Amino acid sequence: MTKGIILWLNTLISTVYLTGHLFDFFVVMSNWRDGSVESLTNYRTFFINADPGHFFRIAVPASVLMSVISFFAYLKSDKRIKILLSIHLVLTLGAFLFTMFYFLPINNYLFWSKDITLESFKTLNLVNNWVFGEHLRVLSGIVALFVAARALHLSYNKLT
Repeated sequence: MTKGIILWLNTLISTVYLTGHLFDFFVVMSNWRDGSVESLTNYRTFFINADPGHFFRIAVPASVLMSVISFFAYLKSDKRIKILLSIHLVLTLGAFLFTMFYFLPINNYLFWSKDITLESFKTLNLVNNWVFGEHLRVLSGIVALFVAARALHLSYNKLT
């Protein structure tokens, strides 16, 4: 029973993580995806007290932690479930590392550092890189959610 709850939580947190990125992709990013200094300045002005990063500072570590817990909880389980949870773990750790080393430096320039005066060419280039990377993160999130849901489904098949 407890192991089933772990897989449910893993799938739920994967859903929350993907939903956050989809919201970012379709709603937030559309405000500055043109890459103009003006749109980024407006974005920075709007998000003075909080920004979408606050959500992801909770969602990303939670998804990695649940993925690790799920992986180890089912380490001695059915081979297909182990494979799916291994894939999920690689995807969530990969997304975490991708965020840390690819997105955070870009975020620092585009969104966080108020000391920086945005340069048109550099801003456009970084926005294009950010948008491309977000496509990869959303795709990874979709696959991770599918894999988590499939592992959950297979765990119920093992009960019958």
